[in-house]
Amino acid sequence: MKRGTAIILAGGKSRRMRRDKALVTILGEPLILRIVRIVAPLFESLIVVTNDDLGVDLAGAIFVHDSVPDQGPLGGIHAGLTASRSEDNFVVACDMPFINAEVVERIRSLRGKAAVALPETADGLEPLCAAYSRSCLPAVEEAMAAGKRRIIAFFDRVEVREISRAELADIPGVEYAFLNVNTESDLEAAIMIAGG
Repeated sequence: MKRGTAIILAGGKSRRMRRDKALVTILGEPLILRIVRIVAPLFESLIVVTNDDLGVDLAGAIFVHDSVPDQGPLGGIHAGLTASRSEDNFVVACDMPFINAEVVERIRSLRGKAAVALPETADGLEPLCAAYSRSCLPAVEEAMAAGKRRIIAFFDRVEVREISRAELADIPGVEYAFLNVNTESDLEAAIMIAGG
């Protein structure tokens, strides 16, 4: 049964890409639509955090803007959790073309009673593909009020479940699930992986 809220972060400045990452296409499909297609069916509701008009039809999505500007992804998480009416939330960046339903559901199922559950990757922990309880909000707001912008800035105030690579290793496609498309060369690599 569908439950909880998916929060897609699509408000980044895309400085390295020099164009809106949410609208970059892989196999003819904008990244934002690709993420919505994969993630939305798993949840009761969908929130897209963006500061721009994406110009794409995301039927049923709730669009919200950062309530505190220039806070980076932490501000996006804050905006999404504030707008959410669910205790169970899943945050994903719009530039992860190979996230898959099984990865999302595994991370959600392993959160347990923790406020945050996030996967370990070859590059470290990935907070932009992670489960967040709405109970994180006070700690997020404290971090932002203190001028901290890193997502992990509030982790010392809540229970965090770090999901090891071994706990996800059996999922098909997990080796690409956390790949970010930040640059043109990243995009070229993603297109090759996608078979384009």
